[in-house]
Amino acid sequence: MIGAGAVMKLAGSYSRKEYQEQILPTMKPPNLKIDGFSGLMSWDHAYLVTLWKQNKKNFQNLPLSLQPQYEKFLLAYKMMGSSHRNICSKFGGGEVGGSVKHPTKNALLALEKIVQARWHMINPSHKSVHECMEMMNDPRELIQTGFKNYLQLLLRAFNLEL
Repeated sequence: MIGAGAVMKLAGSYSRKEYQEQILPTMKPPNLKIDGFSGLMSWDHAYLVTLWKQNKKNFQNLPLSLQPQYEKFLLAYKMMGSSHRNICSKFGGGEVGGSVKHPTKNALLALEKIVQARWHMINPSHKSVHECMEMMNDPRELIQTGFKNYLQLLLRAFNLEL
């Protein structure tokens, strides 16, 4: 998910003109066989969401030994969601007609509902991003860039607030 977020962050660095000419066409026919681009059109994305649904109860009862990886997973999701919202907002998704999938809807509002629903699916214990970060402040992860750890570097890169 960090990779998906990074790709969206990169796409968000384009100008509106570049985005409309270079990126948006890849999400519409003739580059797609059908109208209404969605991540669920990708088999791996659809499979991932299916796995999350099937494992919702497992997320709530993870053994302590898996907590560090789970915290990283939650933060990766937050970073990806934040990047997706930012790109949607920057390129007109907050306007009616800004949705590639549903041209008569406000994509930003629809995206926010999806992001929140999936957050609750993978985070049934309602951990906050701050809690995740606190659990991950491991001194072994210190780096020499002025950030306490890799996590803080990623949070800054994705413009996430705690």
